[in-house]
Amino acid sequence: MSDKAPRGIDERSEEMGGGGPAGSAGGAGGKAPRGIDWDPVVRAHRASEVGRLRAGCRLAISPDRAWRAVVEASAPFRLGMRFRAVPDVRLYTGDVAVASPGHRLPGPDDRSLDDYVARLAGEGAASGGFQLVVTDPLVLDFALWAEVRGLVRGLLAQIGAPVLPVVSELVLEAFARTPRGFTRRMHCAVVTAVLAGRLRTRIWRRLWQRSPNEIRDFDAHRPDQVVTARAGDVVYCPADRWHLDEALAPCLALRLWIPAAGSDTGGEVARLVSELVAERLGGDDGAAPFVPLAPRGAACAVPPELRRTGRCVAELARSPQLARELAIRWARRVSACGLEPVPAARSIALPAAARVRRDPGTPIVRMRWRGESIWAANGHGFTLRSGERALHRIVRSLEHREAAVGALCGDDPGLAAALALLAEIRAITVAGDAAGDAVGAAGRASIEDGAR
Repeated sequence: MSDKAPRGIDERSEEMGGGGPAGSAGGAGGKAPRGIDWDPVVRAHRASEVGRLRAGCRLAISPDRAWRAVVEASAPFRLGMRFRAVPDVRLYTGDVAVASPGHRLPGPDDRSLDDYVARLAGEGAASGGFQLVVTDPLVLDFALWAEVRGLVRGLLAQIGAPVLPVVSELVLEAFARTPRGFTRRMHCAVVTAVLAGRLRTRIWRRLWQRSPNEIRDFDAHRPDQVVTARAGDVVYCPADRWHLDEALAPCLALRLWIPAAGSDTGGEVARLVSELVAERLGGDDGAAPFVPLAPRGAACAVPPELRRTGRCVAELARSPQLARELAIRWARRVSACGLEPVPAARSIALPAAARVRRDPGTPIVRMRWRGESIWAANGHGFTLRSGERALHRIVRSLEHREAAVGALCGDDPGLAAALALLAEIRAITVAGDAAGDAVGAAGRASIEDGAR
């Protein structure tokens, strides 16, 4: 991916429900939602400095909903540490990561952060303080994800959309100094929104030892800056800083790691190429290839399996398929404001009698690609080869009124299937009891052919 639109994308690509062209607000699409004045953070971002703003109630992220996501994410980790899991949960006490946290993780009986901290204190389970980090928690709860997306959209509308995903974390903290040492992801700026409690961050521009993981003498080195934030505050720290968190009171915070200088766009394209090669060659279904072991000293030819994969990669690089898939992924990422992974689409039926309306909080990204239209919302997308103008008119009309599916689509199964897809990805809402659990299938082939 690059900062420029992939070749073939119509420069007039737009975001419905958010204003003008998708690229008109630095790539994030639309106008910034009213509420938070992001100017202090925007200035800090452009100057590569630390910034803080007081959002207060305008932060609009529910601490209770965030807490419930932490409890839900923690449940499977009570049996022990898991790897490559989404969400991921890590508990730190003292200077160690707890491999088998068991009941020390939040559970259904812990109704709030304060209840949880009180229980741990009563059990003496974390007398030296603790830190609980939940990575990718937003995938569990669409409403929480949408709240955070609303927050991020206001910022990205001014600074631009990152090409790579934004990593989210919910962090519970009650410690005098973070057990993990420095809080940092390489090549990422961080936006920290304090949802409850107070957080102090000591910030250094440079390290005094070669390895940051070995540094423990923080108190012997004066920080370049100290920032204190309370509930409702948002703190921005650029990618080139080293920071150490300290909870002045039991704290719940949302962290958003935004890719900055040095981010690996090559890795992003390589992962996509790997997926496309697996599709073309049949993935991992076949047996592992073995070739005769060449005698010592003999020239070793490239095994046929590797030659076949190399030819496939070369064909993909020359074909429009790779650029098309990058365009689809980019549309999906813009619609999610980079917050990935995204919550799964819902399963919902959309009969002709169902009454639908455009969801005002969900931007729809539309892009043109060589005769196709790419539609994306809430991190999901599909393509249209016909009927795009009619669908656009219908969705526009639903911004101001509620209407029955049958009256909107008539006997056109393609339009009905497109509306069903928009309902699944929550771009339109269904009134009353018309929404069900089963997904309507009539006419889906007319628009899903070639869609990803």
